Amino acid sequence: MAKHEKDPELLAIARDLNGVTWSEDYEKMISGMMYVLCLLSPTQSIMKTLAA
Repeated sequence: MAKHEKDPELLAIARDLNGVTWSEDYEKMISGMMYVLCLLSPTQSIMKTLAA
């Protein structure tokens, strides 16, 4: 079952990973929450992340 809150402990561990494009959906995914998977090209995904 999906969690209802982000998990600060897991997010702290994930922040140390290299090569990860950080986003709100990524935080939700790492925490075990429901999230929307957008089918963007890698360039669109990077530009969306940088704009946030």
